[in-house]
Amino acid sequence: MQDIKIIYDSSGIDLWDNHVFNYDVACMTDAIPLYLLAEELKSLGYKVMTADVFLKSGDYGGLNFLVTEAETRYTRLLISRGCIPAICYCAESPLVIPKYYNRLITKAGKFKHSYLYRGANDSFSSGTNKKHTYFWTNAKNSINTDIPWGQRKFLTLINGNRHSAKPTSVKKISDLKTWVKIILKYCLNWKAFHSFPGDLPDLYNIRIKALLYFSRNENFHLYGQGWNDNILGLSKKEQQMIRNSYRGKFPRGNANKHEILKNYKFALCFENTIFPGYVTEKIFDCILCGAIPIYFGAPDIDEFVPRDIFIDFKKFKTFDELEQFLVSMTVEESKSYLDAAYDFVNSFSYEKYYLTSWQKDILHSLKDVIQDTNEL
Repeated sequence: MQDIKIIYDSSGIDLWDNHVFNYDVACMTDAIPLYLLAEELKSLGYKVMTADVFLKSGDYGGLNFLVTEAETRYTRLLISRGCIPAICYCAESPLVIPKYYNRLITKAGKFKHSYLYRGANDSFSSGTNKKHTYFWTNAKNSINTDIPWGQRKFLTLINGNRHSAKPTSVKKISDLKTWVKIILKYCLNWKAFHSFPGDLPDLYNIRIKALLYFSRNENFHLYGQGWNDNILGLSKKEQQMIRNSYRGKFPRGNANKHEILKNYKFALCFENTIFPGYVTEKIFDCILCGAIPIYFGAPDIDEFVPRDIFIDFKKFKTFDELEQFLVSMTVEESKSYLDAAYDFVNSFSYEKYYLTSWQKDILHSLKDVIQDTNEL
């Protein structure tokens, strides 16, 4: 068999030095799809290694196929060392990596296969690139019913205190250092933000408004990283209001998040931006934990998740109106959402969100590239 190596080019430092092939590390960093793919590739006789290990080895002989996450510090170097750009995938939004989205034709377009959100796929064309829709995959395919819905706590939000590089409209700047960092980052990304994908909204402000409103309710609980740090744009009094509802951070990994979510009736589920096909783990985590999601994000969400599973945040004119709707929901009324969720998770439509589905799709694309290369 010809010497064939598969190179994992991931942006996650925790996964370097071949750590992604350690099951415990993969679980902690939500990299199980990469771990499972590697196990399958190894069983087929391929060598698999992370980009840093490959570059340190100096062994650039044979056929080296690149599987990269968007674009990392190593991507260009790997291609210059003869790696064949086989697969690229991207789970980040345009707000997080605007330069990448602004240059998709040269970034993703040079790969044989790309797995991107719908909005990204619709924005560029390349004769040599085969585009696939990126679907967020999940380790679970069953709904947690350990705690009956009627016996659960009221409402939660699980999210880190993060914002994009785009400057936000603020009343007060209580942390000058944070503000300077954001302005510098924005200046460095200015062209990207104003080219593609245009003026995408940053839902950070909406999330903060929701926190300020619901923090008045002692039955609302906030979890996530960074809420004891400065909350951009808020006065000290407002920040303290939010921290009154804060119940702490939790260890990395979706399993730990699920241990929290399974205790709540409802969960605020706001994506980072509004972008076609940008449907992330946020809504799936709620569904799989038996919590009814209050969703705000992808404009085409109902093409990915049935509309009768979630509460559409956009239908409410005020937070007060939303709160009254949630408080007045009976166990019988909740049943329609929960039954719809059960039907969805057990349907053919949900299979594309399985961990094994992503693994099979990437493996099929890799085999396609390997076969085409061998025929040259």
